[in-house]
Amino acid sequence: MLASNRDCLRDPEESRGGQSDVPPMHAMANGKVYLVGAGPGDPGLLTVEATRLLGTADVIFCDDLVSPEILSLIPDHVYVENVGKRCGHARVAQHQIHSLMINAAREGWTVVRLKSGDPLVFGRAGEEMEALRRAGVAYEIVPGITAAFGAAARAGIPLTDRRLASKLVFLSNHQCAGKELFDWKGALSEDTTALIYMPGADYDGLAVRLCAEGLDPGTPCLIVSRATTAQQQIHFSRVGELPEAPRYGAPTVLIVGAVAAQYELGEGECRQDFETLTFTMDIESTNSSFRYRQTKSAETSPFPNLVRRHCAFSGRAPRLLQEYFRRLLSWIYVAGGIGGGGLSRLLPH
Repeated sequence: MLASNRDCLRDPEESRGGQSDVPPMHAMANGKVYLVGAGPGDPGLLTVEATRLLGTADVIFCDDLVSPEILSLIPDHVYVENVGKRCGHARVAQHQIHSLMINAAREGWTVVRLKSGDPLVFGRAGEEMEALRRAGVAYEIVPGITAAFGAAARAGIPLTDRRLASKLVFLSNHQCAGKELFDWKGALSEDTTALIYMPGADYDGLAVRLCAEGLDPGTPCLIVSRATTAQQQIHFSRVGELPEAPRYGAPTVLIVGAVAAQYELGEGECRQDFETLTFTMDIESTNSSFRYRQTKSAETSPFPNLVRRHCAFSGRAPRLLQEYFRRLLSWIYVAGGIGGGGLSRLLPH
């Protein structure tokens, strides 16, 4: 079992005398590691490849910020271990995560390193790719929707606008222990939208820093917490008012720039009304049920009858059939609600 490998968390570089040369291709391990982006939290925003890997992996090492709804898609037979970090407190040190992935791949297993958002955006993918290369382990990147994109989409604002913002800058207000924050000098200007990941709780210091970089205290900004999930929270503020802003739970993204004002000018976040229904179907004498969620557009929408439908299966229906219907209902948009015969038109039998 993988759990026993926790006794073998020696750094692979140490076992090779500290050599850093990449091994020849014939020396590559049989297994493979996938660095997979889980997106901002809504399972409907997972890529098709990410969904496939969750169902076919042997081992999954996940971060703390991967949503429970996404973790619930992982089959029971897959070994899952949380190796995440919260507020500087790590369950497993970063070099130990490297060793876990390498050891599992050397056993010939398919390994998924599951990260919230996109692994290439503040996801430590660089360190993990370097460790895998040095160990001679094959790997692949499966990108995901990064948190800021999900946050902007749910808030109903653009990130660029030819009238307001021609530049997009990704920033982090967090740095490795013992190191100073990176200099933002020259990164911010009036026509820039700044996406600040891990803004922390010191909004006083952050406001001072933003103003020191030349931003006007009246610059609009949005604080978005747990974007695309049922726990999502959004607060509109301005740079000079950040010290009075509420502190939300992680993951939180701060969007700073003129485009954020459109949240106030419009109707606010893209609110959705949810109705949960349960259906039962009998497939080759195998009783199965699935939850059916109907999401209707807000009354202010120009398409008031537009409905997006999602479903999540439970029971013993064949997995392939479950996946087929899940994908079918997740991505089909139809007019009319249940009462209007929308479902019966889609699946009359």
